Amino acid sequence: MKNLFYIAGLVLAMGLTLTSCDKEPEYDQFSSDGAVPVPAFTADGNGFFDGADIANAFVKINLDVFTQDNPYANPSNDISVNSVDIYKSFNGSAPIFHASVAPTYPQVLTLTPADVTAGLGVLPADLVVGDVFTLTYKVNTSVGELTNGVSTSIPVSCPSNLAGTYDVLGEVIVGDFGPETNNYTVDLVSLGGGTYQFVGDASSGLWSGSYATAYGAAAREPELYENCGVVTVQTISDQFGGDFQMDPAQPAPTYDPATGVIVFYWNATAYGEQGKMTMTPQ
Repeated sequence: MKNLFYIAGLVLAMGLTLTSCDKEPEYDQFSSDGAVPVPAFTADGNGFFDGADIANAFVKINLDVFTQDNPYANPSNDISVNSVDIYKSFNGSAPIFHASVAPTYPQVLTLTPADVTAGLGVLPADLVVGDVFTLTYKVNTSVGELTNGVSTSIPVSCPSNLAGTYDVLGEVIVGDFGPETNNYTVDLVSLGGGTYQFVGDASSGLWSGSYATAYGAAAREPELYENCGVVTVQTISDQFGGDFQMDPAQPAPTYDPATGVIVFYWNATAYGEQGKMTMTPQ
């Protein structure tokens, strides 16, 4: 007979919010004329290089420049932008010059891995998920070069869209009451960055079914991670003093991008339960 271990806790949280009533000045008296680049990824492109398809990866950046004349510092001339110099770095390396953009703004820049790797000592084929390119900008104006803290990060990543409701074929291979087959649904809720929260039982229905009735157990709801088609499942407590985890003795989890089907094996270390989850998107 299993014994459940329960931990009860009470957390008290107090928050104190302070607000300021200082009046904003009606005019910001810059010490000099201002010109600031305003880069933004376009809606018809990604904000990253697709690590699963580097050969065809690209990003689009809409580059605009905001200017503000300061009559106190420069009463006789209006500021004008001659060009914007773009610098690039890779994984924190020292930045090098990339290109100078002509004075027509806004302007859409299309960049490929081949564009941004040139001169940085890395080839597009060498890129892996987790690599990051950083673009910085220098604005050349009628009153001189103006530096700023604006930058654009372009990570090498993969799109991930596993959120939704799944029909589950839950197969209990080893359990206290013998093999079981359970059919039910679970939801995967996106937490961002390829991380998803199970809402529903990842134990093939064992913890939320037979074990809930016999031992007062609750559904196992780990996080699921997907990165360029590779799926892993978080290790969490099995409620009996061990871990609920991916079964290291079975094949690794699989994800079929054509059908969306996710399959993984699990086990629980305290008493040796084992099972298989087959999840088909609705």
